[in-house]
Parts: sequence; C-alpha cells; structure tokens
Amino acid sequence: MPPPAAAKKPSLRRAAKLAAKPPAKPRPTSFERTAPKFESAALATPEGRKKAVLALRAVRRGVVDDARWLDRCLGLLTALPPEGGAVEIRELRADVLSTVIHLQDPRAANQLLSLLDDGAVDSPRAMIVFVIGKLGDRAAVPPLLSWFNRQNGRNSERVYREIADTLIRLADARVFKLVERALKREATNDYQRWAYEQALESIMKGRAPSHSLWLR
Repeated sequence: MPPPAAAKKPSLRRAAKLAAKPPAKPRPTSFERTAPKFESAALATPEGRKKAVLALRAVRRGVVDDARWLDRCLGLLTALPPEGGAVEIRELRADVLSTVIHLQDPRAANQLLSLLDDGAVDSPRAMIVFVIGKLGDRAAVPPLLSWFNRQNGRNSERVYREIADTLIRLADARVFKLVERALKREATNDYQRWAYEQALESIMKGRAPSHSLWLR
C-alpha cells in the first residue's frame, strides 16, 4: 500500500493573501435583523403589526441573543394605544408581554412597575400586573403593595383582583392581611372564596399557592 501523499504546503503568496484577508464580520443578532419590523412606519399598518407579532414569537421559540429585547418590548408597550384598538394591536400587546415573561430579564419587574403610573388604563394595567407575577420577583412585592394602597378606587375590579392574584402568586407573607380583606369583600362565588382560603393557607405554610383567585 503506497504511503499517503504529503499535504501540500501553501505557497508564500497564498499565505500572505490569507493573512491580509479581513476578519469575518460578526453575524447580526435577531434583535438587529428584525429592527425594521419595529420601526414606527412598519407598526403603523395592520400588516406591519402582524409581522412584528411573528418576530416576537420567533424570539420566544429560540435563544435570546441580545439584552436589548427588553427595552424594545417596553418601548412598544408605551407606544401602543392603551386600550382597545384593532385586533392586531391587542394581539401585539399580548405578544410583547409574553416575550417579556420569556426573557426573564431581572430588570423587567422594576421597569414594568414604573409603567403602572404612566397613564395606562385598566386592561394594559391588569396585564402588566399579571406579567410581574409571572416573573416571580419577590422584590416587586413592596412597590406593588405601595402602588395598590395609593389607588383609592381608581381602578376596575379586574385590576384589583389581578393585583391580589399576583401578590399571592409571589407568596409573600406581607400580603396576608390584604388577601384576608379581599376574602371578606370581594369573593363573589364559591370558587373564589375557596381559592382565597387555599391561598391564605399556603402563605401561612410558606408555599406558593397553586390556585388562581378568579376564573379567567
């Protein structure tokens, strides 16, 4: 069996050419590739908003490769109409909030809390509170309780129930009196009353409740 042929050494000219070749540019991140889909002009049309929804869903299916996604999502929340609007606007808002949950960025809870006093009306406000609970950051409990106590009835029943549900989901003992008060005042059917009681029992045992306070 003949010996294997020796590999050819590159010529000096070829070696110099390879050395002079500029390094490859880094591949753009998903954030950079999708930037045009989130520009104001693109989001001004129903078709553009649908494309933005698809881009957000692709982010949730893959690996987040850019920390700037959180800032983009929060910017979208403040730019979208606060209430109602076309179906694709409501869909885009829901997908933005789902993406915030997916990102699990430790900055998210504080930045969402700052949006609660930013003129949002009931529907987005309840959704924001829900996302704060899903993020699971117990550091959000004191500012959320403070915000709750400043409201003086300025929000709908849906918002108050979402706040109580979120505080219970975070399983912090400081919400015991709040939930006890809600149990006496707001439980309007057997399921809600049972769920409140189960939540209180779980908090007393230091566990996160597994039951929602109200039927969605």
